[in-house]
Amino acid sequence: SEQLFKQAAQIANLGHFIWDELEDRCMFASEEYAQSQGVTEDEVLTQYNTVMKRLELVHPDDRERVLANYAESEKQGGGHDIEYRIIRPDGEERHVREIGTPVVDQQGRFIQTVGILRDITEQKKALEALEESEALFKQAARTAKLGHWSFDDTSDRYLSVSEEYARIFGYTVDEFLKRYSTLQQDMELVHPEDRAMVAEAYDKSGDLNIEYRIVRADGSVRTVLEIERRGPDTLDNHVRYHGTLQDITELREVERELRAATEKAEAANRAKSAFLANMSHEFRTPVNAIIGYSELLQEQAEHLQQNALRSDLTKINTAGKHLVSLISGVLDLSRIEAGKTQLHFTTFAIKDLVEGVVTTFSQLIEQNGNTLEMNCPADIGEMRSDMTKVRQVLFNLLNNAAKFTEDG
Repeated sequence: SEQLFKQAAQIANLGHFIWDELEDRCMFASEEYAQSQGVTEDEVLTQYNTVMKRLELVHPDDRERVLANYAESEKQGGGHDIEYRIIRPDGEERHVREIGTPVVDQQGRFIQTVGILRDITEQKKALEALEESEALFKQAARTAKLGHWSFDDTSDRYLSVSEEYARIFGYTVDEFLKRYSTLQQDMELVHPEDRAMVAEAYDKSGDLNIEYRIVRADGSVRTVLEIERRGPDTLDNHVRYHGTLQDITELREVERELRAATEKAEAANRAKSAFLANMSHEFRTPVNAIIGYSELLQEQAEHLQQNALRSDLTKINTAGKHLVSLISGVLDLSRIEAGKTQLHFTTFAIKDLVEGVVTTFSQLIEQNGNTLEMNCPADIGEMRSDMTKVRQVLFNLLNNAAKFTEDG
């Protein structure tokens, strides 16, 4: 029996002791009692055998509290139950729980304390970790405005609601459970215009995912999202449900603002496209006149055999046509944004297209002291494509080259 007791004490990390209260000395200490404090049994009985010497092992910040507990326990008959920290001789700090039971003689005198001492460091660490985790969870729930609840469907009563759940409605947990403990009472918190919808959703089977408005204690209206998993938790013939409630008022407000901003931007874009289309049309009319008159003058210059004048008129004509293509590009931009771009395929001579582009940019290139070499064989042939867009690509390339190539 004693061997079994020792094994149990070792497994439970449980030490026991006997203290002579009349002589203030330790009469007996088990091996586990000594080990929990980092000393030997002999050291307990010789070096730490009085209350004051025993306090040397107690953490300095806890000594006064331990002494006060001993004194109060003696007044109340000798029993005590206290948790405190010890510092072992090797410097390690541990948490212990000490429980003492008084022993009295036939005259009723308090003569001994029989007690146990248990190292609860690991349990303390686990509890602290749990408390920290719970605090972080509460903080996260509050940040996300996310509450949770448990409901007993059989008795039509809330089993529990979280602090954040009650706070969403503007109450403390106790206030909420006193006023809205049943489903019928809970429906009073739902906005009158949404009650029928919510009641219908509650009556349906399966999981619940519903968005509705509530009226808080201060009268303000909020939008919430309720999610309930309907896989029932059945215990003692009671059916229980669990769910979450999240205040999504700000989220919905941001979404409304984004939709309004998007609609405004789309309206502005449509107005811009209309403006570009109108302006392009207005520009096209005088430019087409310039092209027409340049062609007419070209014919007259050819008739009068004024070759130098013909070359300048060709440049005017080519530039005019380029300007028309740019105006068309503006219209194309509007079509691209609207997803309505079209390609107009024709067959044209590559050499003629390239020469026209080079002619347009020759003067601009020469102004910067640069030269442009064209390598385009006469028999290069034709291609089938959208000539306007191919020309625009070449125009863009040469225009950038002319603008950003350093002199010479």
